[in-house]
Amino acid sequence: MVRVECEGCGKEFNRKPSHIFNHIFCSAECYGTWCSQNRRKENNSSWKGGKLTKICEVCGKSFKVFPSRVEARLCSNICRGIDVRRKRMGKPLSKKTKEKLSEKAKKRWQNPRFRKKMSEVLTGRKFSEEAKRKMADLWRDEEYVQHVIAGFHRKPTEPEQKIISVCRENNFPFNYCGDGSFMVDILNPDFISTDGSKKIIEVFGRAFHDPDVSFFKVSWHRQYWGRKAYLSQLGYDCLIIWDDELRNERAVVERIRDFIG
Repeated sequence: MVRVECEGCGKEFNRKPSHIFNHIFCSAECYGTWCSQNRRKENNSSWKGGKLTKICEVCGKSFKVFPSRVEARLCSNICRGIDVRRKRMGKPLSKKTKEKLSEKAKKRWQNPRFRKKMSEVLTGRKFSEEAKRKMADLWRDEEYVQHVIAGFHRKPTEPEQKIISVCRENNFPFNYCGDGSFMVDILNPDFISTDGSKKIIEVFGRAFHDPDVSFFKVSWHRQYWGRKAYLSQLGYDCLIIWDDELRNERAVVERIRDFIG
């Protein structure tokens, strides 16, 4: 054994000659203290210039990363979540994915417990007549409607996109307004005529507007004849097209042409 002195704390201790190297330490603590003082930045063999400054692509703030993360784009998990939501919004699903989601939804709705639970949720709480009147007045406020619908990020559904294509290809005078850009009393129709004829086209899904198919209660003005009667009282002529009718595009084109004529 050889008597040596620790470079960290100066303590003398015994060590085998085969264990004596360029630097001698009595413990891991002393070695760590010495490294923190003598192997920083340029004195460290792994030094590559220190952290890099990057600009976050979401919030625009600057942040620092090690050279190994030179491709980093976001500064935090919050910005990472925002970035993921942005990419997912409006991203079209593949046909295979749609089929999988459809099969899963059908299986869920075949479960009696699930149907009962969803019926209770979708039916919602009971409102007094005064509360209903106040809510209806709010939906007559154009500024309120625009604010609420903007939060929904409303975009044309797949059936509505088909009607948009039909109108464009056949030069039918209708514009999509289901994003809240046009209101009739408390209703936001799907399509409004552009020739001043006060005609409306609505695209109805069986699951939400047909009381014989839907799993929850469908209010009167959301049903076929109720919607037509409601709009008729306000001076509008309404054509309602069911989503399953869009399988026969030629028949839909003829219905719209007759509706215009």
